[in-house]
Amino acid sequence: MSQHDLFLVGRCLIAAMFIVSALGKAANWKPTVDLMRVHHLPFPSAALFISIIAEFTGAIFLLIARFLYPTVGVLFAFVVSATVAIPLQDAVSGKDRGNAISIIGSNLAILGALLLVLGLSGR
Repeated sequence: MSQHDLFLVGRCLIAAMFIVSALGKAANWKPTVDLMRVHHLPFPSAALFISIIAEFTGAIFLLIARFLYPTVGVLFAFVVSATVAIPLQDAVSGKDRGNAISIIGSNLAILGALLLVLGLSGR
C-alpha cells in the first residue's frame, strides 16, 4: 500500500468516526440535550445542532480531501471544546471518573489523528 492509499484510508476512518458521532447525537437528540444541560452548557439545542453540522460537514471534507486546514481546525476546536465541556468536568468532579478518563484518552488520539492529516496532506 502506498503512502497515498494509507492517507486515504486514515482519512476515511477519521471521517467515519465523526459521521457515526453526528448520527448518534441526532438519533439521541433529547438525551444529548439533557446531558448538555446537566453540564451547564449554554443553548444546548443550538450547540447540539451546530456540533452535528460541524461533525458531518467536517467528515465530508475529510473524505474528499478539500479544505483540510480549516476543516481540521474546526474539528480540532470541536473535539477540545467537547472534551473540556463534558468528560473533563466529570473527571475533575469524580463523576464516572474511569469512563471520563477513557473518553479523554480517546479524544487525545483523535486530536493526534487530525494533526497527522495535516502533516501528511502534502501542503
